[in-house]
Amino acid sequence: MRDAGHGAMFMVFVSEGLWSIMSLVRNFAVYFNDRQDTMDSSTILRLSVPCEVFFNATSLWFILIAYEIHRRALRPRSERSSRTAMLRYCIGIYGIAACLMATLFILDVTGFQIEELDDDTGKPKKEPIAEYVLGNLSWATWGIRFASVLFAGAMAVQLFRKKHHVAYQKLPMALVWIVVVFCLLNTPYLVLEPLCDFEVIHIAGIPWMPSALKCATYLHGAVIAVILGQSVAGFDLFFQVRRRIRRPSKAIDFFVLSETQEFYGGLLGFEEGRSSALWQDYNMLGHQFVVHEVGPNYRGIDYHNPVGTMQLVCTSTLAYLLPSLDMDDVPVPHMGVCLSVDEFHALAEKVKSKNIPFIVEPHLRFVGRKGEQWTMFFKDPSGNNLEFKAMTNSENLFAKYVEE
Repeated sequence: MRDAGHGAMFMVFVSEGLWSIMSLVRNFAVYFNDRQDTMDSSTILRLSVPCEVFFNATSLWFILIAYEIHRRALRPRSERSSRTAMLRYCIGIYGIAACLMATLFILDVTGFQIEELDDDTGKPKKEPIAEYVLGNLSWATWGIRFASVLFAGAMAVQLFRKKHHVAYQKLPMALVWIVVVFCLLNTPYLVLEPLCDFEVIHIAGIPWMPSALKCATYLHGAVIAVILGQSVAGFDLFFQVRRRIRRPSKAIDFFVLSETQEFYGGLLGFEEGRSSALWQDYNMLGHQFVVHEVGPNYRGIDYHNPVGTMQLVCTSTLAYLLPSLDMDDVPVPHMGVCLSVDEFHALAEKVKSKNIPFIVEPHLRFVGRKGEQWTMFFKDPSGNNLEFKAMTNSENLFAKYVEE
């Protein structure tokens, strides 16, 4: 899963498809019930349960689409973060859906009833509790769909206001049309349906209104599918390819942000501070560490500087120098932080536990000399070389001496 917004969009159509199938089966059940759409029929009641649940799942996925597209445009997730988000979304939405369906089916099978007043006669009557819950659930369904329309509209407006901060070449125009269609086709139902229920509008004179409102609401899936089908190239550009690069004039850029967030904030556990679509601040063990976007193809270039001591080897005829066992092939350029010995070993264990490969393994160098230090080197995902060291005597960090 490359992006949670892309995945959420796919899951909308999964939910729409499941809801459409169940609605079609339910319509056939109504037709064979002498065209009486009543919950008194156990078949219609049981088919109404998944219809209601999948309709709500679709609304929830639309909310998540709006959020994830807004986030991708301004502050994209890494692939790992997207996978984690999608797993949580699926467990949350379909977990709730499964629990709700199981509960309603159990209530229906057990035959529990509740007593309430008949709307027509005003007399007490017994009603199956599953039917009662499902009838009142329709208000929750209305509320969730209303929230999805408002949230999608709000995210679209906010994204428009921040269009100059968008981290991509451009937003697909189809996104605008999807939001417009979704709002236009759902708003009449959301506004007029409650007015009909509370008899502010009397449908006796306009019997076609409820059907027309539902038809408009049900059409949004087909219309959005057509829009997406005509805009595949724009969505592929938005979800999968290179981002727009806009650097501050004096910034030194080293990083691919989507990879950096997962590495420094996730694997190494450095606390993230201020950030934008083009840069991020991290607390690197008490030091401000700033990374800038350079695009997905950047990788650091390595040079190497063998650092250590030399051994004088003498034979009967000649003398020559060989590197000692503490000679390290130090990558250049590199950057990093000086730590205490305890901090060094704690970080080294964390790096090992995350299976980050070392360029230079954690070890003690320059033993017995002023420069004695614990050191390790490894790369970040952009190819930049990181060094973390700890002087065994912190006073020697800036001591003036020459290694021989």
